[in-house]
Amino acid sequence: MIILLLSYLIEFQKWDKVAKDLDAQADLDDAAEKSAADKALGKDKAVLSEDHKKEILKAEQARLAKIALDKQRELEENSKAVITSLPSNSTSLLIDDTYLQSKKVLCLKGVSGPGVITVRTKNPLIKVFVDDCVSNLSLVIDSQILTSHIEIHRTSDFNLTLIKKVSTVQLDVSERVNVEYGDDLFSGDDDRLYFAGVSDLKVLYMGSELTADYKKDGASRVNEATEEEYQFVIWSDSGSLKKDSLMRVGNKFLTGSTIENSNLDKVSRLAIAKEKINEALQHKADGNGSFEQGEYGQAVLFYTMAIDKVKGSSSPTKTPAKGPSLLAACLANRSACFLKLGHHAEALADGSECAEVEPGYIKGHFRMGLALHAMGRFKEALESLERARGLEPGNKQVKDAMKFAEVKLEMEMRKRMS
Repeated sequence: MIILLLSYLIEFQKWDKVAKDLDAQADLDDAAEKSAADKALGKDKAVLSEDHKKEILKAEQARLAKIALDKQRELEENSKAVITSLPSNSTSLLIDDTYLQSKKVLCLKGVSGPGVITVRTKNPLIKVFVDDCVSNLSLVIDSQILTSHIEIHRTSDFNLTLIKKVSTVQLDVSERVNVEYGDDLFSGDDDRLYFAGVSDLKVLYMGSELTADYKKDGASRVNEATEEEYQFVIWSDSGSLKKDSLMRVGNKFLTGSTIENSNLDKVSRLAIAKEKINEALQHKADGNGSFEQGEYGQAVLFYTMAIDKVKGSSSPTKTPAKGPSLLAACLANRSACFLKLGHHAEALADGSECAEVEPGYIKGHFRMGLALHAMGRFKEALESLERARGLEPGNKQVKDAMKFAEVKLEMEMRKRMS
């Protein structure tokens, strides 16, 4: 026993690295594990050569795409007229064709009132953005907007008056906002005002007035969305203003009353769940790719998004037949990333949840064992690894981990006794 223990001690210095690396090939799908094995055996030389060519091609395509994207962004920036303040010693500003100098996108950013900005051009604009404007600022739109779209974000004490047609107004995370439509400018089937996270909103149209407040109107958390992201919609019905919540059902947005009246049948609910699962599978695949590239922090983000999607779905989360559930697989994979990053408490939490979600899945117990070992909790590590061995008695990684944990526990006990 002493000789055996000494042999273990000679190799023990390798454990710190082994404890971190044992998990690297443990799970990122069977295909990835087979690829790693083929590489170790030298079976993948031709494949690697072909893969290398593909990677070079992908890198070149990505480079060209980035150049094109940068050029597009530069064109977009050059097309913007950005206003950050009113003229000095003045409370009014006229935006006309001369002022814009052929620019087609108007951005009001951080403008403080009191004051009035009037947009009156012969040539149409493409879009109007308002961001972070405060203190009794008024915006009057007397120009055609080709997209018929205005976006307002993080703005307070703001008045919007529409003299020309604008079909869509989007308001987000703002307060004390008034929107007034000119006669017959809010009667089309597509004319809508959408808002999320907006308090003390007032809409005026044809003598009708409607107030709205996301909290008072019942905004709530839905899956991973916050209260501030809960959407509402306002429209006109024969001159009377209407308001309702807005929810995504599959690829469509439906009002709360429509959903309630139609009772949202089982097929629609399954469609929503299926969409979330498909998104989760894509996030998991992205996480696997990042892990294989050694980008463990990025992989954590992808696995987290996948986990959030799965938890927000009520559908079965089984991946291909005989495989672990999608939730369990993502938890195990994220735990592996945390181990690589040295975040052992987080790795333990994910491993524990994985084992709880799917007790028969070896990798939850294995991740727990590695995390506990790294935290110096060797007895508990052995208990977790023993459960893993019970599920797969022939698993070499588990056996090796147990062997090192036993040595460390023996050393700890001897140290206490000395």
